[in-house]
Amino acid sequence: MKTKSSIRQFTVYFGLCAVSSAISFYAGRSSTTPTGLTVATAPVKNKTSAIRTPTGAMAAVLEHYGITMANLLKSPGAPDADKLALWAASLSPQDCAAALASLQAMPVGVQRDALLKAVVDAWAKHDPAGFLAATNNMNNPRLRETGTAEALRALAAQDPQSALAWLKQNPGDGSAAIDEARFNATIAGYASTDPTDAFNYVNAMSDSSKQDTKLKKDAFTAIADGMAQQGRFSDAMALFSQLPDGSLRNDAFNSVIDRWGAAAPQDAAAWIATNAPPSAVNDYNESLVGAWVNSDPAAAAIYAVQAESQLQAQGA
Repeated sequence: MKTKSSIRQFTVYFGLCAVSSAISFYAGRSSTTPTGLTVATAPVKNKTSAIRTPTGAMAAVLEHYGITMANLLKSPGAPDADKLALWAASLSPQDCAAALASLQAMPVGVQRDALLKAVVDAWAKHDPAGFLAATNNMNNPRLRETGTAEALRALAAQDPQSALAWLKQNPGDGSAAIDEARFNATIAGYASTDPTDAFNYVNAMSDSSKQDTKLKKDAFTAIADGMAQQGRFSDAMALFSQLPDGSLRNDAFNSVIDRWGAAAPQDAAAWIATNAPPSAVNDYNESLVGAWVNSDPAAAAIYAVQAESQLQAQGA
């Protein structure tokens, strides 16, 4: 549990942030280019950034899927991720498998890597079971794990039991961090469509050791993530209120408040004022202010001052 002085520190810090933001805003107004005017920029002299016409295997893949490198680039050498995603989303699972095999055989490069990531993302989201069946064919560990987590999240939203079964049958490479990331992605997907079942599944897990407790805590955070993506903050709080009083429940509440504070801080503040036990108000307020400051530092500073005043009035 955090100390009373933490909110005071937040008050001073965010007060300074608010002043700094105001100065930056008014200074920016005097230097901002008027609407409709074009600012000339110096030409790029780096020859290595110029768009090059793809050749060989890369050209064959692009031609096969009816695209050209030129219309996938928004600046020299920088692939347009949005256009790549739209292109990849149009591929069938069979096309994704073929593109993956072709792209992995090519030399590493900006365009090749961007295409590969787009294919992996699209395949994992739109055909999660098919992607998971082919993970052994991926030779890029980082990209494989990113795609695996996304596929597990998508599959768990459709068929959580199949996703959980895949986890048990595929323990990974022995890395605890990878196993936990896969599990949390699965629970987040599970919670996005059936939060009550996901909660019951996690709540039934053992917490007899520090490792078990951490896994359970992180899984509750994953549930908070899954529900926050749908804006179901109040529902998440109602769900976590079923937990017994203690660190797991407080951590779960804080996870939701952190996300709630970024999306709808006034609603989160109202929940704290109405539902938080006195012993946890300071802790929850810190989570709220920490999230709120990213979107509105001035409002966060005002809230921090008010929260500090209330603590002093209550003799906390």
